[in-house]
Amino acid sequence: MISLGLARKLKLKLNGQNQVKVSGLGGIPTEITASAEVKITLGSRVVYIVELWMANIGEGLDVLLGMDFMLRAGTLILEHAQ
Repeated sequence: MISLGLARKLKLKLNGQNQVKVSGLGGIPTEITASAEVKITLGSRVVYIVELWMANIGEGLDVLLGMDFMLRAGTLILEHAQ
């Protein structure tokens, strides 16, 4: 997901055909108002083209990347118990 403010700032081409109401952060109802295809570059060479949903996702948040993206990108989250 990407915030509406950042989507406007980046001048993304928005597709407003897929509007959906979802349960957002903390169970707060949120409305997905549009989607856009964006290019995400990790490091200097790895590029992913993904469809992101637009919504007001919370104060101070610009982007939320879910587990579907993280798995596709091969991201690992390691937690070391001490």
